[in-house]
Amino acid sequence: FFFFKQKTAYEMQRGLVGSEMCIRDSAKVAFESNDYPTAIKFYTEAISFNKNNHLLYSNRSACYANTKQYLEALDDAKKCIELKPDFIRGYIRRGVAESNLGKYEDAISTYEKGLEIDPKNEQLKNCLEEAKKTSEGMMFGTPQEILQKLLSNPSTNEYFKDRDFNAKLQTIYGNPQSLFALMRTDPRFVKVFHLISGIPMSEIQEANLRSQETQWEMQRKSEEEAHFREMQEKEKARMEAERKMSEEERKYSQLKQKAEEEKLKGNEAYKLKKLDVALE
Repeated sequence: FFFFKQKTAYEMQRGLVGSEMCIRDSAKVAFESNDYPTAIKFYTEAISFNKNNHLLYSNRSACYANTKQYLEALDDAKKCIELKPDFIRGYIRRGVAESNLGKYEDAISTYEKGLEIDPKNEQLKNCLEEAKKTSEGMMFGTPQEILQKLLSNPSTNEYFKDRDFNAKLQTIYGNPQSLFALMRTDPRFVKVFHLISGIPMSEIQEANLRSQETQWEMQRKSEEEAHFREMQEKEKARMEAERKMSEEERKYSQLKQKAEEEKLKGNEAYKLKKLDVALE
């Protein structure tokens, strides 16, 4: 009797395993046929047999994503990673769900964590690049949101009568960073930036002034460095030439250089209206 009970329990266990495999196969067939609602039902049933199988959560996450149920897709992806932290597809599933929920910074973080495990994974790299581009493109909102803000404001609504403005605005949709360059060349885009960012005009104008001062300072330093390099090259060339001269030629060259320096000092003094110094 004891043997019979043991045998029956073993056979029942085999039956459960067989049922799980059968359900998983059915889920796979439905998934490959793009019948995602049916696949979700089968994967849910399979999970009831085995709650620790990371692949079931990964596959159901993909099905949820394909039916635009991104919150459920995110939950399953998180569970998949929890069960198997080195399973790369789990990070892809999670990143896709986060991106579709508008959580681009979270998606970027997820893809980066996946790349820490597998730095050469091309799919993760592509997903990361796409998430970063989308995140940058949403810096000031969607194109529809930007357009709505500008059209609803009387002062910027007038801008749309100008073809040139419309063309420039299109570049912002594709590359939000271009707005900062446009602000320096077209004053209308200072107003645009104020409206779509919410930053007060006084702060924007102050920032623009600081930016101009920084540019001038950088240009001045660049010119000074270029002049210094030029003088160094000239001095190096003069010393090299002197090295090849005879003693008499060297003395003549030094006297000539001194005369040129004195002439230069006189010219500078004349420019400063110090005629008495210039004519000494």
